[in-house]
Amino acid sequence: MATAGRFRRPIYFGGSLYNGMWQAIDQGNTGYICEDVQSAVGVLQCLDELSRPEIRAQFERRFSARTMAQRYVDSYASLLQAARHPLLRRAAG
Repeated sequence: MATAGRFRRPIYFGGSLYNGMWQAIDQGNTGYICEDVQSAVGVLQCLDELSRPEIRAQFERRFSARTMAQRYVDSYASLLQAARHPLLRRAAG
């Protein structure tokens, strides 16, 4: 999936909304999530309508190394903050 975004290929993934793909794919803009074969066949004709530059731009905004590293730093900082404050620790746990 990351390679598809990086190289501006329309992202198509057959799977479930519950497997995490909904976080990575902007339905109809950067790809499609299909629940079954029938819906997958239905979106094949729409793949040319996806904007490769927009797919690449969203990939860079959401999944670049810098963005992902910053998300990890923010997550760890949040955990450290909660550990220092008992009330936050209870709310987080």
